This record gives sequence, C-alpha cells and structure tokens, in this order.
Amino acid sequence: MGKHETLPFKMTVERGKLVPATPYDAERLDTWRSGTAVNVTFVRDGGRVMERKWWAILNRAVKECKTPWKTAAEASEAIKLAIGVVNLTKTVGGDFLAYPKSLTELDDPELDDAVQQMIDVIHHVTGVDPEEWKKQVAHIRDEAQTTTETGSGDRTADPDETGAEQTEAGNGSAASSAPVDPTKLSDEDRKWLVMAARMLIPSAAPNGDPDIVRNQYGALIKHQTPPSISQLAIGKAVSISKRLVAVCESTEELDLELLAGIAGCTVEEIRT
Repeated sequence: MGKHETLPFKMTVERGKLVPATPYDAERLDTWRSGTAVNVTFVRDGGRVMERKWWAILNRAVKECKTPWKTAAEASEAIKLAIGVVNLTKTVGGDFLAYPKSLTELDDPELDDAVQQMIDVIHHVTGVDPEEWKKQVAHIRDEAQTTTETGSGDRTADPDETGAEQTEAGNGSAASSAPVDPTKLSDEDRKWLVMAARMLIPSAAPNGDPDIVRNQYGALIKHQTPPSISQLAIGKAVSISKRLVAVCESTEELDLELLAGIAGCTVEEIRT
C-alpha cells in the first residue's frame, strides 16, 4: 500500500499551519522521517450532510430497534466491513488485512452510495422500511451546519450524532484515559502491548514498505485499543512502530529483544 492509501491524518488549520488534531495523529506524524515530502488533500472533517445522516440513522437504529450492535460506532464499523468500505493492506507473510475506512475518505458519490447501502443493511437487520429511516433524517440539511468566525469548521451537531462522531473522528481517545500512576503500566497495558507487538512485527521486513507498519499501527489504535489503555502504553507502541519502520528502511535490524524490552515482556511472548 502506498502513502496515498494510508489512513487520513486529522489536522487543524492554525494560522496557516497544519497541526495534529489529536494525540493519536501527533504520534502517527512523528513516525514519518523529518523532511519527507507529502501530498495533502483538504476535506472538511465530518461536515457533510450525508455523514450526519449516516450517524443519525445508526444512532436511532441502535436505540430504537433490536440489533447485534451496542453502539452506533460498533454498527458503523461492522456495516462498513459488510459493504466493502474498507482499506486493504498486506502483511509480509502475504495475508491481507482489511479495516474500515473513515467516512472522510469517501468522495460525495461514494458516500451517497455507502449511505444507501447502509440503509439497506439496517432494513435487513431491523425490518424497518428504508423510507422510514430517510424520513427520520430528512431534517438534516446544509443549513444545519455552522462555521465559526475563525473558519475552523465547527458546527452544531444533532444530539443523536455527537457520541458516534467523536468515536469516528477521535482516534486519539484511547490516550485520554490513564492509570492512577501514569508512570507504570497496568496489567491490561502489558497484555495490550504484547498483542500490539505481535500484530506489528510481521508487517516489517528489510527493504519493506514502512506504510504497512503505519497502517497496521493505525488499525491497532482504531480497532483494538480500549479507552482504558494508558498514554504510556500507547507511547511504547509508537516506539515499537518507529523501530519497525526503521527495519523497513534498513536503518536498523529487527531486534526482538529490544522490542520485548519496550513492551515489558519476554521475546517468546512476542515471537510470531
């Protein structure tokens, strides 16, 4: 996978400069070598009507109907996988890994089609007429969006959308909750780090594609990181990712003892 297909960075425009919008995005940005030239496409995050309708429908479906999902965010990820709204990457071992795209990665026609497919899935799961879902979100229009005087793109959100949108946009939320002692890893942190290392290590190889490591890390944070995982643990996962990126760039050799030391476990625990 090339750099053009990586998970999008969430950035905020401040005085003519792009600043990472979340700790997660700051960590991802820090894995890139200083001076690397990149192409940037501007897409306002979460400001499109169809994105708001996506979340409004899922929130109502989860709240009002019997579904296999506990939250709108869980429903969103499952449905995106079901309808093929995914990114694909390939591990060194040749296995493909699919993970859901962010809605912000879709252009308007793709998003329109995804919303229609989502409604069809919700109809199949709940039995509710698709036209009924469309009626419930008919009030969501362009004029419902608001922009601050500074042009930051803030808006007034439908109360039903807020929680799910924060999950979609707030990939750094896992770093917001830390153990009582932020200088020590909890048992949960340690187990998560072992899992993270086992997930990340196969993505690296000498002269390999460092984007595979970055995408694996993105999938790890987005889909397999509970909110209770500490900032300290996430920082160690970032360190492991950096070492593996260096392996791909052939500036370091793969050192399992070093990676195990970062994760606070034995080499046998992270050996894949």
